[in-house]
Amino acid sequence: MSPKVTLRKYQPGQRHSHHALSAPHQSSTKNFNPAPFAPLSPVIPAKAGTQPSAATHKNKTWHTTCISVHRHQPDHTTERLQMKKHTQKGFTLIELMIVVAIIGILAAIALPAYQNYTQRSADSACLSELSAVAKITLADLLDPNAGTAINIASQTARFTSCGAVTPPSVEITSTLETTALKGTNKKITCDMNNGATCKIGS
Repeated sequence: MSPKVTLRKYQPGQRHSHHALSAPHQSSTKNFNPAPFAPLSPVIPAKAGTQPSAATHKNKTWHTTCISVHRHQPDHTTERLQMKKHTQKGFTLIELMIVVAIIGILAAIALPAYQNYTQRSADSACLSELSAVAKITLADLLDPNAGTAINIASQTARFTSCGAVTPPSVEITSTLETTALKGTNKKITCDMNNGATCKIGS
């Protein structure tokens, strides 16, 4: 009579071994060797009215246990894909192209506006320098003890925002003219006969 074989319930994390099969008594399983790595013999269905042999019953039971063990093993492929999905983060090519396009548009609009702003700032700085010299020169011309003409070349030589100032010798009827360095190339004038009023030309 073949030994009675019982199946143990598979627990998650349990290693697959031949100990999954056990018998109720040690003596009945003494000679039982499932040989887990040996090729299985083909199972031939028994004819009607006959009982399956002990070898057939043993091989069929062991094959059923292998299928059950492999069926309940955890799927590590899904876990690896999920981990890879969480670790791989970055920008796509479309996103990078959109960012580059936005930067290009902003640069095309901002650079001309910035250059225009710096040029107008240079004109304003030159206007301030020339206006200061013109007012001081007008005060000297209105002094009765002063001459009728004052040389301002020494004063205009210290300018940092204006170019050359004409005329170098200023009278009460003169009009000072200059242009700003790195400006819009507009003329900056100061009318001495009108109270040293300075302005930027159009």
